[in-house]
Amino acid sequence: MLFEEVKELFTNHNILFQDHKLRRQSEPLSFFQAICHAVSGSTRKERFKTDAAKNYVLKTLDFLLENGLINEEMIREIFHEEKAVKQFVLHDFTSISSKAEFRILKHCNKLTEHWYWPYLNKFYQVLGQEEKDIMDLTFYEGRFSSKGEYELKLNYIFVGDPHSFPLGKHFHQLKNLDKSNHLNSHGTRNNHSGHLQSSDYEGSEKEMEEIIKQLIYEGCRNIHFVNTGEYETYLADAVNLFSFMENKMYPGIIQKLLNIPEFLNIMHKYLGLSEKYENPEELFQLIKCWSQIRTSQEMASHYEKMSRSNKIELKNVSWKKDIYDGYLNQISQALHQSSEIYDSISKRKNEVLSSIKCPLKDIYENAPRVLTKMKNVHFPESK
Repeated sequence: MLFEEVKELFTNHNILFQDHKLRRQSEPLSFFQAICHAVSGSTRKERFKTDAAKNYVLKTLDFLLENGLINEEMIREIFHEEKAVKQFVLHDFTSISSKAEFRILKHCNKLTEHWYWPYLNKFYQVLGQEEKDIMDLTFYEGRFSSKGEYELKLNYIFVGDPHSFPLGKHFHQLKNLDKSNHLNSHGTRNNHSGHLQSSDYEGSEKEMEEIIKQLIYEGCRNIHFVNTGEYETYLADAVNLFSFMENKMYPGIIQKLLNIPEFLNIMHKYLGLSEKYENPEELFQLIKCWSQIRTSQEMASHYEKMSRSNKIELKNVSWKKDIYDGYLNQISQALHQSSEIYDSISKRKNEVLSSIKCPLKDIYENAPRVLTKMKNVHFPESK
């Protein structure tokens, strides 16, 4: 009963965590504080801390699990409910942003692979790969659908918005594709990239069309880019989301995406290409590699910086050089993949490469020098 009440509070009564009026409630000031406040212009201390309310709810889940009052399967089941997952993702975003001092969203990889994620709550340790995939999918889609406004809004995934993308109806595909790939490894023939039956194939085709329609066609109507940075954010988010769907859910969805003129126009405009390139998938993969380079550079630099921090929230973090080196390896791999794509493009139409002008390309061209410098950094491992 307590477990159900905690879940209900977390998903359907989340005014405690998100209500702006509650956020603006301030503690009354003493005479001395009032004088200092007037002189310094400092902000008043919040009376009601909305993040604290959410933290207490999640600590209750930790307590219930640790004391055997709920089992691991009950925890995993929560992560198959869209409302709940969105709240977990929102909590993780705000927690990592504050405790690890990192605005993780701009070009971040999977949320569940962030170095601080294992330290958030103990119940995350019982999640299986499917539940982690659901969290990452929710993270990617929420970031993409927010049109880059996630850095300005606390509730960047629009929890409770009746017009938001119906993400939960696609969770099943994570299990379906994993199951069909497992069967295929035992000799069963697939009809299409991991789908066993024609009915499954037709169903996934229909779902892919719906995703494209809702996220791209309808989404593009409300997009008004002001600067290059907004193009870059949109494309990086699109690349991450649709690459995830391609690998985990809907093989072939990237090809469908690249058949959409509106998306191709955005991609070519960001890259500074006046003429359409005949193989847009290479441009898509190039943006993916460049975005990966930027992400890994930022993650490595921040991880190394935080390893030297004295923040009390980080006292239990075990700092590992292997994690730092892992980010550097990701940079090396992305550089290698970019080089292969460059070679392929140069054979088709060499002038395309010289025509590309965008901030991500600048990062790519400077990456070898930056990588060498990062390799020479002395990383202080935990003792």
